[in-house]
Amino acid sequence: MISDELLSYLWCPLCKGVLKIKDKLLICNRCRSSFRVIGDNTIDFLKSANSKRWQNDKEISFKSWDSIYKKWLVSNGWREKWEEYKCLYLDDTVSQLFACKLRDKKVFLEIGCGPCFLGCELAKHFEIVIGVDFSREALKIAQRVFENRKISNFLLLCSDLTQMPIVSDRIDLIYGGGVIEHFRNPQTVIEELYRVLRADGVAFNTVPYLNLASLTYRQYWGNIPNFPLMKQIAEFIHLKLLRARHMRFGYEYSFTKTYLRRLHRKVGFSEVKIDRFNVALKVELLPRFCRYLVSYLSNRLPLFWPMIKVVAKK
Repeated sequence: MISDELLSYLWCPLCKGVLKIKDKLLICNRCRSSFRVIGDNTIDFLKSANSKRWQNDKEISFKSWDSIYKKWLVSNGWREKWEEYKCLYLDDTVSQLFACKLRDKKVFLEIGCGPCFLGCELAKHFEIVIGVDFSREALKIAQRVFENRKISNFLLLCSDLTQMPIVSDRIDLIYGGGVIEHFRNPQTVIEELYRVLRADGVAFNTVPYLNLASLTYRQYWGNIPNFPLMKQIAEFIHLKLLRARHMRFGYEYSFTKTYLRRLHRKVGFSEVKIDRFNVALKVELLPRFCRYLVSYLSNRLPLFWPMIKVVAKK
């Protein structure tokens, strides 16, 4: 049963009405829309959202990620991925998140949370952890991760990130690990992040950096440089000629710092800081003798940085 405290953070994504729980449904007191409770503290908001717009805009990404999570779920491979995440990425990610100056550490939101590995680890630091993803398969894994650790102060929401069922001005820290680049119009997501953040809240997003690495190595994954002319050429090649065969992680942009800073300022963020995202780099698809050189360059030269972090304060 979802507690009244957790329920107070949610509203109807269609009309912003109050949600009341009845049996295994959340029902809006204004428009009477209903949303299924599909597990402990896990709610499916996706069907009642603007599904036609959602499908047209994000179908490639949905199919790619849902396929990945289905394989993890069937093979129980999520356990191995969890251990890998803790070994390679967890400590570096947490240290960079906590370097942000937060007024409060009450509510943490992970967008595009997938199995919510990070959210699970941060549950001991925040009163409430919320994970949002469009893949039901991912949230099934996330449910198991929280159950495995006997954690109960969480909410998992199957939802479109541009139409989240979260009440405005409630979140202290948002983390998106490689998320906003999967939207053809990333401004719609950034506007939503700004809406749900409290005053002085922080949005921390990692995204591919538009540089020499994204124009060469990252083309193995069908990356689209978000820059005039290059964008149109890359879309024609990956979507029209190759029919998205190499888009392993779905539709994915790489960005310049200037574009990201301008976009966050436009939405209303008062402070925007952009730098390299410092985590271990897994180099794939290259001969073994090249991997050390690639790792060395990506750690030292901005031309080869794989990911950057955008830390924006409301």
